[in-house]
Amino acid sequence: MESNTITSTYTMLIADDHPLIRNSLTHMIKRLYPEFDVLTTNTAIRTAEILKTKPVDFILLDVMLDDGISLGNIEKLKKLRPALKILVISQYSTESFGEKAIKLGADGYVEKKALISEIVKAINTVLDDEIYLKEEALYNLVFKSNRQKLSPNPFDQLSKKELEVAFALIKGKSRDEIAIELDIKLNTVSMHKARVFEKLKVTGVLALRELAQNNNLI
Repeated sequence: MESNTITSTYTMLIADDHPLIRNSLTHMIKRLYPEFDVLTTNTAIRTAEILKTKPVDFILLDVMLDDGISLGNIEKLKKLRPALKILVISQYSTESFGEKAIKLGADGYVEKKALISEIVKAINTVLDDEIYLKEEALYNLVFKSNRQKLSPNPFDQLSKKELEVAFALIKGKSRDEIAIELDIKLNTVSMHKARVFEKLKVTGVLALRELAQNNNLI
């Protein structure tokens, strides 16, 4: 797992909503890429603010930040720094968001559950000005989807918590289980569930699961 050679100071921003993940990634980057300066944040708003004031070259970007889904901000971030490289690193599968992230302007997509060696490979691939996706997903992107217009994803309109509740419901979890898992009150779960159904125009979990399947999220 050798790092690429960067001759000048290189600044990486880790944008993730979990402190433990931010700390772990920071430790990994500083160990494998000692020439990198590493910054961290947990929101999309702060990410944009940092780009306006700091010479950021590379972002490790989580799909879900504390103020919502980050994918819709990729184009904005690229406009702030045209040479910026963005590697999305997510708890969600490549099949869920990988192709969408690339079409929105990301330079790669890797799953958090991947081995460190794969994450390093993804970083090095993006540093080499190449797109990183799992082989099958990259094949689909290049040979099957490169001429297709990106269809709007109805799940993009959900907030971070609403999306988390939606995925929990899809997995068949009860209201009590969701409340414990997300550390929120029962009535808050009910409120998010109602908003999810309203925004997605579904009337039950089965319809929610079918909509997620139709949008390649599960």
